[in-house]
Amino acid sequence: MEFEENCVVGTAELSARGLAQKEIHALVEQGKLHRVEKGVFTTSPPEGSCCCGP
Repeated sequence: MEFEENCVVGTAELSARGLAQKEIHALVEQGKLHRVEKGVFTTSPPEGSCCCGP
């Protein structure tokens, strides 16, 4: 599934596009979607997210 860059989508929209919950989870695991809050995802990593240690 292709998404626009810097796109925000909700679980309802993803389901309407035919994605099951397992498929949404797989996209998150693959780094193609990033969870902003429950039921809301973005196609780009949110500002301030970093994998760096303290």
